[in-house]
Amino acid sequence: MSESIKRKEREDHGFEVRKVQKLGSTSLFITLPKKWVTKWGVRPGDKILIEMLNDGSLRLVSERFKQDENRKVARVDLSQIKLDPVTVVKSLYDLGFEEIILDFDKKDQIIKAKDQILNEVDKLFGLELSELAGESSIKLEYIVDDMKLYTETILKRLITILSRKIDEIISLLSLKQPTEPISSDEMEKVYHLLLRKILNGEISVRVTTKNYLTLMIILRIRDVFYELEELKANLNNVKLDEAQKSALINVLSKYNDVQDVAVMSVLLSSIKKVITGLSLLQETENIIAQIPDPLSTKLRKINKMFYESLKCSIDIILLERFVYNLENELQNISK
Repeated sequence: MSESIKRKEREDHGFEVRKVQKLGSTSLFITLPKKWVTKWGVRPGDKILIEMLNDGSLRLVSERFKQDENRKVARVDLSQIKLDPVTVVKSLYDLGFEEIILDFDKKDQIIKAKDQILNEVDKLFGLELSELAGESSIKLEYIVDDMKLYTETILKRLITILSRKIDEIISLLSLKQPTEPISSDEMEKVYHLLLRKILNGEISVRVTTKNYLTLMIILRIRDVFYELEELKANLNNVKLDEAQKSALINVLSKYNDVQDVAVMSVLLSSIKKVITGLSLLQETENIIAQIPDPLSTKLRKINKMFYESLKCSIDIILLERFVYNLENELQNISK
């Protein structure tokens, strides 16, 4: 098969090869595929969202300019509701709004609010400060198509974030090369993105109760992340012998498996997996007894959060079986 035919087949399947070129002394660039540019109506000056994935690939998402009748727009007069602008932006983002316009009664308030909002926008995936809507207004736009942000991908990202936090602590205990720290901003991005999906009924269109249970699971996993951050900070104040270090590493390793069961149960609840998760937590309780305070107290608190998340997983299974009588679904997910 000739090289030209192979190239044509790759392009038909949406695959192209682009040569990296140099711009100036340090910058590198590649051109965008013509078919992609045409399909999404990308023009000079448009914004492109670049998502860096764990496998080394980049995901490009074009900004959406078409404002159809379903586009959710909120215009808020802050002088009327007397709320902090950052709080308003976060809430409207979580509620699924794609365009947010904040009106101020004084121009000097905009400068302060703009700085505050810019600090928070980094924690809200896909939200960007756009052009000013007026001399006394600020405009923000959500430039990502939610339909192309798959829930499974976001949940796996949540698992990865917590796993990296666990790996940070294990590296410290093992005196290995420290892993690159993951910031709380990453957790907040994923949390608010999932909250946005939950509040818009995108996790489960069947029933709001499952969305509520899903929210409880996500909240507990987020809480575990911050408890682990505190545990990591406490390591500097506690002297552990080798046996105690080994015990702590053992507990943390089991947490990785438990969180995977809890998070993925949102999509595919499995009785067998939940039972496995509960068994792992029971095993950690005996190990925690070997670890001194305040670390043991922190670990017991984390255990409680995991127990609560797995309880929600059980609730989801029983909800679908006994309330909605989804016998076939239960049979499939229990295998």
